[in-house]
Amino acid sequence: SPDFQHPIVSWLMPVKDTPSKWLDLALDSIERQEGMVPGSWELIAVDDGSSQVETKETLAAWSKRPFIQVIEGLATSGIAAALNEGWKRCRGKYVVRLDGDDCAHPQRLKKQIGFLENHPSIAVLGGGFCTFEDGDPRSLPASSLKRYRMPCHPILTRWRMIFSCSLAHPSVIFRRSVFDNGNSGPYPEGREAEDHWCWLSLALELPIANLADVLSFLRRHRGSRSSQAAEALQNSSFQAVQSFLRSFQLELKEEDVKVLWGKANADSAEQVDRVSKALD
Repeated sequence: SPDFQHPIVSWLMPVKDTPSKWLDLALDSIERQEGMVPGSWELIAVDDGSSQVETKETLAAWSKRPFIQVIEGLATSGIAAALNEGWKRCRGKYVVRLDGDDCAHPQRLKKQIGFLENHPSIAVLGGGFCTFEDGDPRSLPASSLKRYRMPCHPILTRWRMIFSCSLAHPSVIFRRSVFDNGNSGPYPEGREAEDHWCWLSLALELPIANLADVLSFLRRHRGSRSSQAAEALQNSSFQAVQSFLRSFQLELKEEDVKVLWGKANADSAEQVDRVSKALD
């Protein structure tokens, strides 16, 4: 029987002015996870400064339901701070990320937990995802969804992290015991690309990986953070790569990282030399 005080999974969801119907879909995808019975999971929803009435009303209704905690009224300094605040409330063996405008595949936990139980060295596990715009992606024809596959092997996932963010944040599950760092949460605050900074700050002896399977459905809309802050997110990722390489005594300029990411061409022999050293 489930231990209500110690759920297997803590879902961690930041919310900011998300429409009610999108939140309802996200919650439904949590409740319909195959093999998860009541009490085996909890949802920690963090209101990161919502002003929309419908969002506040939905969260208020959620707060009255069992297995859901809603953290409200936070004067946070961004999504990383909100996620870290929510992390402090997580009690599960595993912490699972999902955004309030996204949707989890029905077999997501079954596949991810099964993999982690059989591969105890893996610290963070992501997976493939599809994008959608409207409706319930679980019932949409596959032809209407665009599928993305991430690198799977731990070494390849690590290697690709300096060329792009090779873990899709809304598909990730954490082994919580690995991040027992004084209950402060794993996300570097004050960074726009908090996920990429998090992955690159992990000790190299902590393997990260992806499953090839589609685990999440990510909603594409003009109001999303990835749309509204695309340039800031990319620049923050460039800085994360610079910081990571600096720990190996490799000093790269932002323009050098753009070359690594295929966003620019090398314009001098000196730049070619700097970038080449980063690949050695």
